[in-house]
Amino acid sequence: MKHKLTKANINTNINLSATILIALVASFSVGCDHKDPAANAPKDQSEQPQEEITPIAPSTQPAVSHPVNATPPVNTTGTANATGTTNASGTPAAPKIVALVDDGGFLKLSDLEAPAGHGVNILSDVDLVESLRRNTGLYNVFPSMNAVPAGDVPADRESVTNDSSEDCLKPQHSAKWVANKLSAKLAYAIDTSECEKKKNTDLTYNKYTSVVRAYMYLTCEGGDLSAMNGKTQAEIADSPLCPQLQRRFEFRSDVESDGVNAEGIQIKTKVSNIVFMGSKDLGGCKIKHVDNKQILSDDCIDVTMTAFSTSAEYEGVEVFNSKTYDLEKLSYKGVVDDMSSQDNIWHESGSIDIEKNNWAGTITYAGSKVNPTYDAWANLEMISGVLAPADGE
Repeated sequence: MKHKLTKANINTNINLSATILIALVASFSVGCDHKDPAANAPKDQSEQPQEEITPIAPSTQPAVSHPVNATPPVNTTGTANATGTTNASGTPAAPKIVALVDDGGFLKLSDLEAPAGHGVNILSDVDLVESLRRNTGLYNVFPSMNAVPAGDVPADRESVTNDSSEDCLKPQHSAKWVANKLSAKLAYAIDTSECEKKKNTDLTYNKYTSVVRAYMYLTCEGGDLSAMNGKTQAEIADSPLCPQLQRRFEFRSDVESDGVNAEGIQIKTKVSNIVFMGSKDLGGCKIKHVDNKQILSDDCIDVTMTAFSTSAEYEGVEVFNSKTYDLEKLSYKGVVDDMSSQDNIWHESGSIDIEKNNWAGTITYAGSKVNPTYDAWANLEMISGVLAPADGE
């Protein structure tokens, strides 16, 4: 009997759903513009069935500085107050509010680079331009969000971006923000192993593990994030607007499996997805709001990396082995957005340096309603043109 190893056999086990990145990145809409992250999610992976998995809730509380081994000052009556400080009348002053401890980050700078031992997936010029058209980071308002009233970001963007009613990441919707006036954070880890395993019946698994982690941290100057405290993302009707905001989003999913298909071929896979939105030093992207303008600092970056590792054996003989990756980086330079209308789909001014697999280039903006221009190169090939918007699918 002849056993044929097909691409379908191999891809059966690469099953991390596009809804993972859609749901996770979509939840990071607080204090941000109205972008739709669906376009940046992996396109060739299956949807997931719902499973009751409890996310890990943030355990940290606001950090408050207290002097150690210090004698508290006294008020005008000579009686020490509880806070160690007094106001002009000699009564205790209110405790000083400080930002929450930023302690949930887990990504390293090396996680945002090409993985060792993997080869890059080569893109043609046509593939590159199409990926740029669908990249939400290149927009102020992604076309599919135009139906949403200005200033009203949907709390659950799955109604816009995802038609699936089955989602292994449904538990992430129950994760709650911890917030005070100056800062807010949300963190969770979800084991989706059993949920995803049930979705894939073409293999008999010896091993299947799938874990998803996410962390979001915001700081605000001149505004107030305290209304977010104790709420899920779906319960936040409107995004708090801060005159000066710093935002950071970290996401990682890792899937590893070892299974045998109906033809007796043993297939082993590892798939890792990483998403980072912040600054070049893994801090927060600084965003300033002035009237209807949104100004991004020049150290803001968005990074998406997916690494695939797949091998196959038949009767103890390796018949297939592949390690590849996709890597995309956006570096913002002088980017300003006009937030006055949902019709302002493009960034108003500035440029974005892009790295996409084997390509590098620059997108240049000249108006929020004007299609930007692009210049890109790969080895000795150079292309340029005008970037048409996505079709709003």
